[in-house]
Amino acid sequence: MIDKNKNNKNKIDKNKIKKNFSNSHQYDNAISYHKITLEMIADDILSFLISRHSAIFINNNSRLNKLNILDAGCGTCNGFLYIENKINNNRNKLNNFDFNYLGADIALGALKRGQSKIKTGETGCAYLCNADCEEMPIKSKIMNVVFSNMVLHWLNKPLHFIKSVKNSLNLDSGNVFICSFLSEGTLKELNRCYDKYLDGNAAEKIVLHKFPDACYIKELLISEGFIIEEFKIVEHKEYAKTSFELFKRINLIGAKNSTNNFNANNDLKHNKTEIKNAGSCKNSESVNNQDKVIGDNADNLKSEPTFSRYSILKKVLKDYENTYTADGNNVYATYYLTYIRASLA
Repeated sequence: MIDKNKNNKNKIDKNKIKKNFSNSHQYDNAISYHKITLEMIADDILSFLISRHSAIFINNNSRLNKLNILDAGCGTCNGFLYIENKINNNRNKLNNFDFNYLGADIALGALKRGQSKIKTGETGCAYLCNADCEEMPIKSKIMNVVFSNMVLHWLNKPLHFIKSVKNSLNLDSGNVFICSFLSEGTLKELNRCYDKYLDGNAAEKIVLHKFPDACYIKELLISEGFIIEEFKIVEHKEYAKTSFELFKRINLIGAKNSTNNFNANNDLKHNKTEIKNAGSCKNSESVNNQDKVIGDNADNLKSEPTFSRYSILKKVLKDYENTYTADGNNVYATYYLTYIRASLA
């Protein structure tokens, strides 16, 4: 059942999202786990094409029709390159195949950097659109493939996004929707260290990003008529020499804290408002703890007589290195990569 009384607290500031990712000029050099899920997405898209090669997409002249692919939250268009390379490496299975690629993203700066990649592509026709994934201006029922890589955890209204995807998918010639995102439990080590230095009063003044419950997103998809074909959560660890280096990468790719509410403490425990009684399959370490991410929380800490925002961050990073060192040399952070493949009948 859909709950229309959605709480407006602890929302992501879309203006911050635009700014952060538009200015992330080192994005392509700093991404890591994004590449893991992009490879998975490209493999699944290739399998989708091969399975329908002879039955659906060949016309009377035995020439393969173009496939329409939407990259929702395309960023700098790495998705285009992964798909193009995967298809070019499997030409023996996909003779005469071509595709139309549409990339949509809210960050204009990222799109401008992606433009150079699609211009040099040898396969397919590519177009870019500056748009919010929650309200994509896509013509109804024209997309065969929609994929979204590491975007959903930046959305305030995932149900709006899912409805937009549903509206764009072609029901007559086969379709697939593939979505990857960071889910509950991500950066749990940082959360534990950070909480040590915040008393109740300070915690009320700090805005923390909340990663979505993977099973909640799964339930949203099912509620909109999607058939779940694959659902998995992959644990991934990032390593670095220092905690500062480890979390500097977050800033480099633009993944900074983008929430805008200073009274969000209670909302961190109750955020599943679009579907009531949704199923739960949280990671074991986050069943009773709603995890959150600091990002660049220095921007969200006000100067108070009782504590210094910089001294807290310094203590957090020092404690992090002392507590979460894997082999005596490298500190680590845990990410939970949720991967969902679904379709509409």
